[in-house]
Amino acid sequence: MIPNAALTGKFGFGRGLKIFIDFWDVVNAARNQSDRFQVEINWERFVTSVIHHSYGDHSTTVFDHLAGCYIFVVMPPSDQPSKDFALRTLRECGAAAGLYFDFIFLPEQEMLEPSGAAAVGAGLAVEMIKHAALGQHDHLALVSNRPGFLPLFRYLRDEGQRVVHIATGAPDEELRANSWRQVELRLWLAALCDIDHDNTVTLVGRRTETTEQEIRDLLDEPTADLEIIDLSDPSALTDKDLFFTILNRRLYLRNTETGEQYSGFYPEIALELREGLGDGSIVGHLPYVMRHGRSVIYSDGEGGWVRAVATDA
Repeated sequence: MIPNAALTGKFGFGRGLKIFIDFWDVVNAARNQSDRFQVEINWERFVTSVIHHSYGDHSTTVFDHLAGCYIFVVMPPSDQPSKDFALRTLRECGAAAGLYFDFIFLPEQEMLEPSGAAAVGAGLAVEMIKHAALGQHDHLALVSNRPGFLPLFRYLRDEGQRVVHIATGAPDEELRANSWRQVELRLWLAALCDIDHDNTVTLVGRRTETTEQEIRDLLDEPTADLEIIDLSDPSALTDKDLFFTILNRRLYLRNTETGEQYSGFYPEIALELREGLGDGSIVGHLPYVMRHGRSVIYSDGEGGWVRAVATDA
């Protein structure tokens, strides 16, 4: 649930930021980050970050600028799991102040693709033009990476609108040239997601014969579903999932020989990172235990342990 304080800002006279979100584009971008885990967007963190990045301001006062967040959802006629997921999202988030869901129902023959690109694109464009005419905002933000929005951006630009483009994939250069600001969502998306996993998972830098028993001894309660993932082993976790997991869990890692701290992760450092984890020269928040996608306990990197609070996501 998105807290009301984050959505009912003191922007005065109805002015502020209006966000328009392509629901399935965001959901699929989140899910495509990992092949190992089931990943879902955390809408509270997501909307908060869109506000921050739209204004280029990470202070808490940016909440005062939100005038409304409009989420467009195409309901696939024959895809019951997707329909159930969309309705569950509505039940969990729909009551939050300032968050509006627009469901688009299409007959099967009009579905151009599973998420109805044409329908959601038209819906977003019409709503953004309508709100531009109302003038009750400072900025408009579009969260989508679908093609076809260039005429909309040019029209809004010529009308004097400040439009922020939040790109869910590789940013479009023409949209960048015609937007007030463009933000690459993929650079910070991992931190805005939750891992939906049934088992108790332990991330380790290297696995030994005694690893499993050591972890079981640390847990407050016995578990029969302990799963251990060795981050140094590419057969246990691909590079794609390695980087997602480190960024999503905000793992602190440092090289004991050079003192370098790893705050960003890219394919070209995968081998270096795995070798360092394997030989023990890179240490940090490992082992790291999570249950049902939530932190339980992890190393502080100095020989001690940190037990996560119950509200940790």
